[in-house]
Amino acid sequence: MIKTILITGLDGSGKSTLFSKLEEAKLPHVQLISALHVAIDTLPETSILKEPVALLNAMHQEADATDSSDLKAIALFCAMVLFEKLVSERTTESTRIILCERHPLIDTFAYAQFYIPRLSSGNTNFEQLFYFATKYESLFAFILEQLPIENKEAGVLAIYKFIKSFFVSKTSPDAETEAVFKTSVPDHIFFLKAPPEVLMERISTRKVIETHEKLSVLSDLDATYETLFKEIETNYTTTTIEKVDASTFTSLDTFYTRLLTDII
Repeated sequence: MIKTILITGLDGSGKSTLFSKLEEAKLPHVQLISALHVAIDTLPETSILKEPVALLNAMHQEADATDSSDLKAIALFCAMVLFEKLVSERTTESTRIILCERHPLIDTFAYAQFYIPRLSSGNTNFEQLFYFATKYESLFAFILEQLPIENKEAGVLAIYKFIKSFFVSKTSPDAETEAVFKTSVPDHIFFLKAPPEVLMERISTRKVIETHEKLSVLSDLDATYETLFKEIETNYTTTTIEKVDASTFTSLDTFYTRLLTDII
């Protein structure tokens, strides 16, 4: 049976650094899934995800460049919808562990708490939204085929409305969200935890700062994850959750060494 391990944490916590090291380790029985940053050349030759992923990567970049909360929320959601298909295409006969950075049944709920109020604020730029509808039309059509939405002809507007209505009353995964994303809660969750001030110091060196990468938002997201994990521990008793000290690069190195030993 394949085990799913999630490594997650706030922006700047060291997830990408850990994944880069794991990629270098080249473990044949471990499939690495980084749903928000999929390199086209890592997809199988016959992958049906090449065009959707290329468009999604472009949409992420445009959302960050234009500081568009609407587009960023939609891009993040689309990435999570593609998660199951990405896992399916990457899984081989030798796969024993799926190790992912971000997961639709975990991180979607945390970041929804930041983006949903902005989608519902009445400040949505519908002119911009319809521009995106044309530019990323084939991506939205692909995403809509994966979702239980009746008015698929509405395109991105249907996705926009689905996000607003579906997550407004949900704070943690349940049977309905498992059905929407076609996946299960991970067997084990590692949460890379560091003070928001430390995270912001790391983030400040990046060329592009995302909409939610602000000190106050990171503090709120940290509290949201704490609440989310308590609900998961109550409702999914077979899932184990461990908080990992990510406040220094030395502690991250220590965790990487331990993780590598555990999964080999």
